[in-house]
Amino acid sequence: MDLNIDYVESLAKRLLPLETWGFVESARTDSFLIYNSQWCRLRFNINVDHHNKSLFISYGRLHAADDKATIKWMGEDYFCWINESRESRILLQFLDGLTSEEAYKTSRERLKLYKDFEASVSASHQEINSVELQFMRHAMVWEHYGLRFFELFDLRRPDLWDDFINFLKEYFRLYYEKLDINLQKQGQKRTHHEIPPYRRC
Repeated sequence: MDLNIDYVESLAKRLLPLETWGFVESARTDSFLIYNSQWCRLRFNINVDHHNKSLFISYGRLHAADDKATIKWMGEDYFCWINESRESRILLQFLDGLTSEEAYKTSRERLKLYKDFEASVSASHQEINSVELQFMRHAMVWEHYGLRFFELFDLRRPDLWDDFINFLKEYFRLYYEKLDINLQKQGQKRTHHEIPPYRRC
């Protein structure tokens, strides 16, 4: 498997219902491919690290920059993409109706949605490579949450985004509170991020 943008595009068109959700291509280079819908942006980014290639699939609001992780918002730097990271997991927990405390306390557990998906794939006995599996996981998220997932990014619904950011702030307050206690026991102090992980627009 040669991980390149043409291959990524072919998988996106085969495994994701792009047309159903109105996604159209808006930007392309040799390293990334971006689609826009009326609700959000969808970015496929190929990262090269020590000659190893990996694919990151990210979601952003319609003002997210093509090729930057941050943008200036009200005079400050804000993250503008959510990729397959801790924040994307928290986003799904928010959509599931968990409280920030419940999301934090279960942060080391696999999401039931993912466990069910992996069990289904395993039972199908299909020959699937890791990148195909990545796309299929996103397709499953789209099917499971539907419009609720995309609307969260909608610039026309700032109330939804504000609720999510408040959820994130409380999650990370709990996270850093516990981290500081553990570091204090070891006689250490936390290194503060230049941009807090909850500062997203």
